[in-house]
Amino acid sequence: MVLAVRLAKQSMIKVCCLVNLTIMVAGMVFLAILMFGHGGPNVIGILGIISVGFLSVVVGLSWFVVAKLTRVLTGLLSRNAGNFILYFLFQILLAIAIAVLVLAVVLVTCCIAGCLFAIPYLGTVLLLPILVFQRSYSIYYLAQYGSEYAVVSGQD
Repeated sequence: MVLAVRLAKQSMIKVCCLVNLTIMVAGMVFLAILMFGHGGPNVIGILGIISVGFLSVVVGLSWFVVAKLTRVLTGLLSRNAGNFILYFLFQILLAIAIAVLVLAVVLVTCCIAGCLFAIPYLGTVLLLPILVFQRSYSIYYLAQYGSEYAVVSGQD
């Protein structure tokens, strides 16, 4: 049974890679036909080909990373199920606390902060400490289980 599941995962990864490669090649051929069908290469066509290639590489790498991460974390999760349940509950509590904090800031400033948060670049910069804390909390949480789970060097 375990062998069948492993073979199914491997074939799924191969299918995903094949689909990704097919989409990448089809997108590049389509953009090349559009680009050369109108009298020669142009900047938009070249940027389109580069962006389709880059996007397909990013998507393909994310599929591999998710598959590898799932395999690695399954053992850790099974050994520490109670700790991970508490971690997920704390993440929910943390998300609620952050939402209340941001809402309180918006209400105290008479929605001026809400208008500033709505501006794409400015909102990201203002909320950056909160966003970085949210992302890095899980990295530091995993690091407590050993150096093989430490993403940042120097964590033990």
